[in-house]
Amino acid sequence: MLRRRSLWVALAATAAMALGSVGAGASLAHSSGRPIGHSALAAPAADTPLAVTLETLKPSVLPTRGKIRVVGTVTNTDAVTWRNVNVYSFISAAPLVNRKQVARAARTPADSAVGERITAADNYDSIEAIEPGESKQFSFTVERAALDDAVSAQGGAPGAPGVYWFGVHALGDGGQGRDLIADGRARTFLPLVPPRREGVENLAIVIPLRSQIAYAEDGSLIDLARWQTLLSPGGRLRSLVELASSAGERTLTWVLDPALIDAVRQLAAGNPPRSLAANLEPPAPGEDATASAGSDSASAEPSAGASGSGEATPGSPTESSDPQIQDDPTQVALDDALDEETLAAATAARDWLARLRAAMDTGDEVLALPYGDIDVSAAASHGSPAYTLATSRSAERLVGFDLVPAPAVAAPSGYLTTQAIRGLDTEVTALVTDQAFADPPTVADFAGHRLVVTSSGAASGGPGPGDPQGNLAMRQRILAEAAVRFLKSSREPLVVLLPHDWVPAETSTFFTGLEPTWLRMRSVTQATGALTATPVAEDEPSYPERQAQAELPRANFAAADALRRAGETLDRFLTLNDVVGQTVSDQALATTSYSARARPELARVSTDRSRAWIEQRLAQVEVSAPQTVTLSSIHGSFPVTLSNNLDEPVTVSLAATADSGLTMTAPITIDIAAEGTATVLLEVDTEAGGIHDVTLMVTDSEGTQLGGSDRLSIRSARVSNIIWLFMAAGLVLLFSTIGFRLVRRLRTGRR
Repeated sequence: MLRRRSLWVALAATAAMALGSVGAGASLAHSSGRPIGHSALAAPAADTPLAVTLETLKPSVLPTRGKIRVVGTVTNTDAVTWRNVNVYSFISAAPLVNRKQVARAARTPADSAVGERITAADNYDSIEAIEPGESKQFSFTVERAALDDAVSAQGGAPGAPGVYWFGVHALGDGGQGRDLIADGRARTFLPLVPPRREGVENLAIVIPLRSQIAYAEDGSLIDLARWQTLLSPGGRLRSLVELASSAGERTLTWVLDPALIDAVRQLAAGNPPRSLAANLEPPAPGEDATASAGSDSASAEPSAGASGSGEATPGSPTESSDPQIQDDPTQVALDDALDEETLAAATAARDWLARLRAAMDTGDEVLALPYGDIDVSAAASHGSPAYTLATSRSAERLVGFDLVPAPAVAAPSGYLTTQAIRGLDTEVTALVTDQAFADPPTVADFAGHRLVVTSSGAASGGPGPGDPQGNLAMRQRILAEAAVRFLKSSREPLVVLLPHDWVPAETSTFFTGLEPTWLRMRSVTQATGALTATPVAEDEPSYPERQAQAELPRANFAAADALRRAGETLDRFLTLNDVVGQTVSDQALATTSYSARARPELARVSTDRSRAWIEQRLAQVEVSAPQTVTLSSIHGSFPVTLSNNLDEPVTVSLAATADSGLTMTAPITIDIAAEGTATVLLEVDTEAGGIHDVTLMVTDSEGTQLGGSDRLSIRSARVSNIIWLFMAAGLVLLFSTIGFRLVRRLRTGRR
């Protein structure tokens, strides 16, 4: 099958053959074993029929002497069989010596030639035939001497320190004969650091554990199929944990969202919904559930047949089904009634938690993002308290791991607004991208805040063609970035925050390849803690306009605040449950995460639905009063009945609104049993006669209206002072007349 090539490529190949720089033939190798060069212009087209993948490069740096072992695969993406496929390595003439050169090299087009082929005998591999769609492995070794010869043939200086281009070319016969243009290629970087170079380069690799967390209105997690994929073999979260496990005793830094750990624990417990059940010990007989209420508290008498649910065992707090207060849900047997999808997600979650505990070495550094991975810059822009709440929540012990992580901020993009940075506590480890600086330091000082600058280049992976974020491509790019830093006199450490969406392939060689004698893996604090921060200008770090436009809207934070307040009310409402408020607050924080930037409207709708779910429960306490009440004096009282339609005991209060001249006093708290009723007397004082329209409302102990209400009319029969004066005067006149007549009768009788 004839492939279309540009004219200049064909001419370049012809010129190369005419000059005798290469020899034609199936093997393309002299019998002497000397390497044969290939013109740099003879580059493969971008749509080559053979796809080449590098899988092993050992050692991962240019050795002082000896060989490099190269292993990979060639896949036939063509519609015809390719035969006599030879796979050669190549190396560039001169090394890259600084970060800018490495960055430019990584962006080099895939059809650009960057080095000289090494065709010496025993330094390449041959594949007899590859059928369409088939993949075949190649494996060969390359002598260091052959590499030096290839560098010399291109006019370079063998042994010059720096980062070299290295890779393989695949050349074969697809039915149109052979030529010198590569039919497939793979490229990477290969550092060379002289053994006489003293000292070590500190490298900190940061593994991010963060993900979108979406809840149903009842507090259960949604999209269980997605969670199962993330936590199962081949999934992103599972792959990151397995990558860390392969590090062995090497020091790593974890940056994680504690909300993610709690979400996985909830899955491991069978994904239960938000629990209203009791977690506190019920009061002893005759004892008020709300001791603070004193004599003003009114205990409800349950109605006939009323019964409570969720009985608590002695002890406070008691065991609850709420996953937030179970340290290890994996030790509890799963419900046999779970559906297949939930059971699969729970099984994957339990396995993942066990693997994470094993991978998180005691020598590792663990950094906690603000709970829910909230959009820190957006929270600062909108003046939301979410950041303060989230950092306070993350400062708690990481449940199930028996450790307290250090606080950190690390946006997925690496960008933070200066307003957000100014709002950080000084002990927070802030990771920002080097793209935010014109001349990025390793540690920046902005307004007294230390900013650890991460390498965007190392996190972006290797050059094309092929997957730039393949395991080998990522590792070799990290080595390249470390090498150019180590070769500088300043010896700046390298901090690499791995991409938040990276899915590493299963491997055991990623970290073993990061062990040249001049490189040492440390934690972020170990690598940068002793450095003096470099002051930066007021306009740095920069914050691109695209980031500002992508920030989570103010409405999302307002919806989250409303949900959090509803949770606090629900917490006060339930007599024997003091954890539901924190559970709802955690969910509210998760709805303001960076992941919500993609679809903020959906996140806001989900938040509002959860709030409506809570408000429906709060409205389950109803109040019933007489339609009309008549008072015979300025003081009086009348009974009202409260009914609890929930199967959990609640604590409420009553509030009244009326026109001026009437005040009403109710008990501070009223305890009502599960599915029970309570009758209380309301005291009324009036200052004016007439009819008063009154609305009674069920509230919590702090006066927040819960939803239940009733209306009634109060008629005041109070008599005015003037009427009493006339009545008194009439009585005086009456008794005076009676007395006068009695005196006259006595006098008449005497006569």
